[in-house]
Amino acid sequence: MMFFSARSRSSSVSPSKRRTHPFTATGNSSFGWLEAVSLGVSEFVSCANTGAVSASITLSQIPTRSASMKSVRKIFRIRAVFDEVVSILCIVRQGIQLNLRISPPLGEGSTQKHDLTLSVKGTMTLSESEIFAMKMVHINLALSWVCGLVGGAILADSAVAQTSTYPVMIQLDLADETIQATPVVASQQEVIMLGRDGQLWDFAPNEATNFTRLAQPFAPFPQSELRGKLLSEFGRGFEVSGTGNYLVVHPAGAKERWANQFEQLFRSFQQYFTARGIRPERNEFPLVAIVFPDFATYQKYAASEGMRVSKGVVGYYSPQTNRVALYDITGGNPNHPLWGENLATVIHEATHQTAFNTGLHSRYSRQPKWFVEGLATMFEAPGVWDSRNNPQFHDRLNKNRLSEFLEYAKTQRKPRSLEQFIATDDAYRSRPSTAYGEGWALVFYLIETRPREFAEYIRTVNHRPAGEDYTPQQRVADFRNAFGDDLNLLESHFLRFMQDAPRKR
Repeated sequence: MMFFSARSRSSSVSPSKRRTHPFTATGNSSFGWLEAVSLGVSEFVSCANTGAVSASITLSQIPTRSASMKSVRKIFRIRAVFDEVVSILCIVRQGIQLNLRISPPLGEGSTQKHDLTLSVKGTMTLSESEIFAMKMVHINLALSWVCGLVGGAILADSAVAQTSTYPVMIQLDLADETIQATPVVASQQEVIMLGRDGQLWDFAPNEATNFTRLAQPFAPFPQSELRGKLLSEFGRGFEVSGTGNYLVVHPAGAKERWANQFEQLFRSFQQYFTARGIRPERNEFPLVAIVFPDFATYQKYAASEGMRVSKGVVGYYSPQTNRVALYDITGGNPNHPLWGENLATVIHEATHQTAFNTGLHSRYSRQPKWFVEGLATMFEAPGVWDSRNNPQFHDRLNKNRLSEFLEYAKTQRKPRSLEQFIATDDAYRSRPSTAYGEGWALVFYLIETRPREFAEYIRTVNHRPAGEDYTPQQRVADFRNAFGDDLNLLESHFLRFMQDAPRKR
């Protein structure tokens, strides 16, 4: 499985290719606090789109009350945000000044209203790529305000919520392709944008050309339009079947064997978590799955996405493209004894895809591998993906993973090793055959016995800043905040539960 990771790059431009852009702009508002902020920032962004580098923004009649200092604190948060704009964007800082003026001064009356003026004065010298980076950062700043992500350090790290409706759509040329997308993260080193088909584009600012902000707001492709694009992409020999939440690209004539399998998994996923008080979010994009008739065409497609696959890797989900890809290991024979391997691949990879598109995982921030893989292996059990026909506790057990874990716990597992397991992904590299069993066991135990705490843990991990490192200390702290400080006690309950699981009905 591919995991999204951010990369940093830098660029250098000779002085002969640099340009100077002075300007002054003003925005005014007599509305409420949020409206004033939105108008002022929008004005700033609008001016920045001309390549301008200095501005003056006035926000009028902002109320502050002695009984509530929240508005006052927000005023100073604005100062911090614009201070950060200057520190990030001022490549040449000489002559750049940022001033904050509040009139009348704060503290002069309990019901006083104030005018707030922010001034960025001076001239910066920017290269073309730096101008592009500046535009992207300002757009991201506006998005952050609109979405309520108010805070000092929001320019380079914050991701727009995955199921939001985005107010800005950008068109640009990247390599040989023209894309329409909305910014997720923007800085001078890196831009991450979300395309209308759900794909993430990760590039350095100097790699993009012909940048344009479109008049219409960002919106995902309708299913009908995306279906046409998929038909054009994969051509003869393939059909595209829509099933409600999925668009499944499959060999011609194979709709009955493939399309409904993905949709059934999606609905089972929704039902399973809703019954446990965890309500998945609505998927914003149609989910795309591609089924190839043989290994050769699958391998060629995977290589185009930067994936190296062997015949043993029957399928994968890519958070970058937001697609599932797999090949038919039976060569189109539904009566083949290996058909069950096809179905197991659909269940595992479609679980990843559904989780990353309904708010249980985030495509923008690092996710613990035990959490991601544990969830997918949990759905391999018939009592999870087909609970209507398999309603008993023992039906929800993944028998193979249970056997692996119990053997590992009996012969190799070190006492009090739970903290080490959740702190890093090292176990999946050093001992994958036992790590998958332990990940399944931990997720299964937590959701069976502590669904409320599990829901809180999902929210915590899912809302981490995009691209930010997830240190071992932070992972353990998030786990403790959700499930309690005494990990040794939790570990003893966990082991006892798993040892008793084969005898429970």
